[in-house]
Amino acid sequence: MTLYKIFPNLYSLTLSFCGFEFKGFEILMKTLQYIRKLEILNVSGNRLKSKHFDSLKSYFGFIGIRNLNISKCHLCDEATFELGLCMEQNVSIKKLNISDNEITDDGFRSFSILFYKNIVIEYFDFSSNFITDAGIKELIKSLEINTTLKSINLYDNQIHN
Repeated sequence: MTLYKIFPNLYSLTLSFCGFEFKGFEILMKTLQYIRKLEILNVSGNRLKSKHFDSLKSYFGFIGIRNLNISKCHLCDEATFELGLCMEQNVSIKKLNISDNEITDDGFRSFSILFYKNIVIEYFDFSSNFITDAGIKELIKSLEINTTLKSINLYDNQIHN
């Protein structure tokens, strides 16, 4: 029996520090498109370190999640770039937490560019990564256009000016 048949009214799902890797996350995302009432997904602390997020693009257009936490998942720049492309399909995620990963200015730029287009995300947590002043420049430009973002957390990065 599948997850969506067992829990048709599931609202929040936390699978933090469960030890699964990207393949498990991919299977989870395929299943979640059928759980229409799920609004909160927390998969923090798993090893999603992958550059294959592009395989998930279509699911991001169908899931109804409003709050996604993928902090502490060992995401690198390549994974962040692909995740940014997935988020272009996003029609529901308002709160995104990708804090405490291994993301530098290069990976951060994909999200800065995303904010030129994305009109859904309101709260963005990018704390405890490796962002510098150089990485923030593109974000500042996108914020001149974006009217949706209400809160951005960049705590514990290497931003000085």
